[in-house]
Amino acid sequence: MIRWGIGLGLLLILVPDAPAREVASSAPRPGQKPVNDGVNALLTRTRDEAIREAWKKSPGDTEKVLVAVYKAFVFPLRNRSVAAVERALERDPEIAAELNYGTLPEKERVDHTVFAPSLLVRKENIDIAVGLDKFGHFFEEGFFCRQVAAEGGEARALGMSRWLEGLAPDEESVAWIRRTRKLKLWWVDEDGKRDHDLVGAFGAHAAGKATGVERGSSPADIEANLAGMRWFADLEALLRKAPKDAAGLEKLLRDNPVRIEAIVTEAWDEARNPNVKTLEQAPR
Repeated sequence: MIRWGIGLGLLLILVPDAPAREVASSAPRPGQKPVNDGVNALLTRTRDEAIREAWKKSPGDTEKVLVAVYKAFVFPLRNRSVAAVERALERDPEIAAELNYGTLPEKERVDHTVFAPSLLVRKENIDIAVGLDKFGHFFEEGFFCRQVAAEGGEARALGMSRWLEGLAPDEESVAWIRRTRKLKLWWVDEDGKRDHDLVGAFGAHAAGKATGVERGSSPADIEANLAGMRWFADLEALLRKAPKDAAGLEKLLRDNPVRIEAIVTEAWDEARNPNVKTLEQAPR
């Protein structure tokens, strides 16, 4: 993730803080079982509680409801790196028993700031290993990408995701990022939108020396970002159909639970979609 720093002339710039966590192990451990039901229950419950509360205050205000959902999954953002949903999944008894921490010593596992455990999602007849960090990407950077797409289209959201990972976007996205320079966005700060320096965010999510991990960029993180963007777009479309009365809203939510197996793909699995070399400098 990133934090704000103060530069010369009091310019706001982006400087590395605690980078997004790396997956401890994407190789399923012996006997590890899929946890679809537990993940679906937690995600659906968190989504629905946020929607209900926001709907009471602002019935029919789709944007306020979406922000409430985003906040529920992301904040508090521990160490400005670990999203609330990651910690919730790690603490859920049904899910915790099936997490894979690789070789991390047991006493260092929970809330580790560098390495995230992985869980298995059963999709059709395939078990996909998903690092908990991907859920942070899905909800936090997914919402970020939704905002970028509103300004520049989905192609720019993909380009911005690659830029954050320290990879080369398409030429049009590079030109758009350098031309736009800053956007007022929900990101990192819970209190409201802030002006974020898009140019300075190059490589902010790449693994690096600050964590003792070999420098690298994750295509799997990008997949989770874009899936989150699409999920928020689908949720927005669903909420626009919602009756303003509580009973109608409850029926809509009940009929549309979160299904992680419909979201995750093999591209989220870093064993199937491993890290690649990070660029030394931002494209121009």
